[in-house]
Amino acid sequence: MVKTRNSKTPSGSTRTIASPSRAVKTRAPRAAALGPSVAPAAPGEAVSVYECPVYLVPEKEVGGFSCLVATLPGAVSQGETEDEALANIIEALEAVLEVCVESGLPIPWRKPLRKPAGAIAHTVLVHA
Repeated sequence: MVKTRNSKTPSGSTRTIASPSRAVKTRAPRAAALGPSVAPAAPGEAVSVYECPVYLVPEKEVGGFSCLVATLPGAVSQGETEDEALANIIEALEAVLEVCVESGLPIPWRKPLRKPAGAIAHTVLVHA
């Protein structure tokens, strides 16, 4: 079960924090301040932004990188470069979250996996 809490930001926006990944619910003008990976919504439309820990694992034998989401089972991707692997995992996360949100299913968050040996930890922002 995911625990949530609401809090007010200094600017007066309401945030909903969900663990193990955090969901930030905000209005469109505030979404632009969250970073370039968050697409602005229509004025007044609510946006959920998920901050997800991911592990980037160099594939020494075949080259490139595997990428997995530490808190979402089965969410994996790969790419020839670090940037490509991260872009691909964001695309995969957007698809998983979109299906869950549109179908009314809970997002199957889990406790974070232990970091694999040699992996590089990153955090990505995904909107749904």
